[in-house]
Amino acid sequence: MDNFESKSAKRNKNKINSYLKKRSNVVTTSKNLYIIFPEKFVDKNMSVLGDTCFVLGVVAIMDDDKNYSTSIIPTRVKVQPSEISTVLIDEIPHTVLHIDANSDLISDINLIKDLDVVHDIYELFLIQGKIPWYLDENDIHKVFGNASKYTGSKVSNSLLTFEMLVATIARVESDPKIELRIALNKNQKPKAFYLGLSDVWYMTSSTISKLARASMKLGVVSSVLNKEDEISSLERVIRK
Repeated sequence: MDNFESKSAKRNKNKINSYLKKRSNVVTTSKNLYIIFPEKFVDKNMSVLGDTCFVLGVVAIMDDDKNYSTSIIPTRVKVQPSEISTVLIDEIPHTVLHIDANSDLISDINLIKDLDVVHDIYELFLIQGKIPWYLDENDIHKVFGNASKYTGSKVSNSLLTFEMLVATIARVESDPKIELRIALNKNQKPKAFYLGLSDVWYMTSSTISKLARASMKLGVVSSVLNKEDEISSLERVIRK
């Protein structure tokens, strides 16, 4: 598989599903498929590679024509690829697991229940804002909503919590100060861009919050360059 830009891929769940068949405890494919995910998943031990791979189930599943479907399973899935390679997508390194036609896409549908990996997803997706290209804002909160089903433990009493968090980090790429939901409410369709909740530049306008949420050096720079509209009495003291 050659390097490509994500905008050239076509999301087509029905197409990918037409290749798949569940048989006993495995899922087989009639066509060549590729399981694709950011290399960062491996760096953070969220996915483990080898002859048998245990891969975080938040992946893109793509065919040779760049049709893809998105999996949003927040735990590790057993996969036995014929080959493992690396590809650049939007200039970001991604791991590619090659699954040959007439072989198993998922080697065992009895998944490992591991709540710890959900915490890793929360850190990577929401705190750092590192959202894979194949997930949209609806997919992201559904990943956490699926935690109870696939890990046996709830990460929140309400999916609304994660819907609100995703709405907070989803921004307009051309102007990260604008939340994506606001643009969508105006019937605009801008390209999404995701900030981390820890982002000190755009996630808060308060001087105190900037200093508290980042290193002192970065917080001071951000406070000076991105001044808030209203300054509290305590912040006036800090700014003197």
